[in-house]
Parts: sequence; structure tokens; C-alpha cells
Amino acid sequence: ENAPAPHVYQVVFQSTVDGNRDIYLINSDRTGLSRLTSDPGIDAAPRWSPDGNKIVFTSKRNGNWDLFIYDFNSAVLNQLTTSTADDLEPDWSPNSDWIVFQSNRSGNNDIYTIDIESKETQQLTENPFADLYPSWSPDGSQIAFISYRDGNAELYTMDSDRGGNKSRLTNSARME
Repeated sequence: ENAPAPHVYQVVFQSTVDGNRDIYLINSDRTGLSRLTSDPGIDAAPRWSPDGNKIVFTSKRNGNWDLFIYDFNSAVLNQLTTSTADDLEPDWSPNSDWIVFQSNRSGNNDIYTIDIESKETQQLTENPFADLYPSWSPDGSQIAFISYRDGNAELYTMDSDRGGNKSRLTNSARME
């Protein structure tokens, strides 16, 4: 059975309604509240896959932030990352095959991608300043992100395949 279309029938969100931060679903007409995760660790930042069949989220259930995927077709929860660093802010590729995320694996926050089948991870940015909040372009060719590499928060894009062609889109003396 396929999951409902994410933008039409159900909303996914994090809440402490039952005392712990977990992932929940609710119908757009405010009926059918259901708890998707129930773990003493913190579950946060859920994101629907573009095909509506999966949700990726971050969880601190193992002592640090890792990425997890819940598959509605199989009703199975799988841990996607197992780094000792913190993996945060996941976003799906348009074809639902990859996740982009930020991680402090290199000692500061950089941008990474992971293939959800092979779990092959690729580091796309590497600099001494934080790169944060990655997001795929609708056609999948670019990833937008915030970087402090020029002294304050600026919006950048880069190629999604290997992180090449980094380009600053904003130029401001204050936070964007």
C-alpha cells in the first residue's frame, strides 16, 4: 500500500504531545493523529520523500544525531547514518534516491550526500567555516546551502553530483 501524497492528505511533524519529542502524522482535516516513532531519544526534522513513500528524520536515540528513514510500503524504520558525529537537516533529492545533509564529521559543519540504497556518503564542502541547511533544487542538479565562509551567513549553490561550481548568491553585511 502506498503512503498518501505528502502535500494532500497527511502532514508529518515533530511534537512533545506525549512527553517526548517524536514524529507524528495527522490528516489535513485535523483527524487521524498517529505517532510514528516512540523512542526515549529525540526524533526531529521529518521530511517526506518526493514520491510520498518515505520519511527521513534526525534522531538522537544513539547518543548523537543520526538520520533514519521510515518506509511506509514496508512499515520498516532503518538507520541511514551511523557516524559518531552529528548528521542533521536532511533533504531528499527529487528522485528520492539521495539525501543531502549537514554533518560535523570533519570537525565543523559541512554538506554531505548519501545514497539511500548503498549508504555511500560523499562530502561536498570542506572549509573551516560552517556550511548549513542544504536543500536540493527541483531538477536535482544543484544544492543550495548557507555558508559562513565569507564572514557571515550567505546563500550559496553548488553542483549536486560532486559539489563543484560553488557560487555565492547573496552579498550582505548582515545575516540573511
